[in-house]
Amino acid sequence: RGPVADTVKWQGILPTILVAVAYSLSILPYSIFALIADTNQSNPHDFFRTHFHRIAKSLICINSISNFYIYTMSITSFREFLCAKIIVFQNCVSEDQNRP
Repeated sequence: RGPVADTVKWQGILPTILVAVAYSLSILPYSIFALIADTNQSNPHDFFRTHFHRIAKSLICINSISNFYIYTMSITSFREFLCAKIIVFQNCVSEDQNRP
């Protein structure tokens, strides 16, 4: 095995680890909310039931968005794919602008 094989190996392992960490960090607040909300029947309008719940749900959405950036930063072939698609899009837009 050479350096190319090691690079390809890390291009698979690194995104997997980063996605797993991002998912774990984003789902943790909602898991805490779900556990405590079942046991804590306090005021339904307190900080925990309103704001913390919203924050926890928002973090789950941010996790989905973060996957794009993780793949872009860590997988060369994904970056190349995106660049190729952007170039095709730019060519289509520039052709449309040049038409009378």
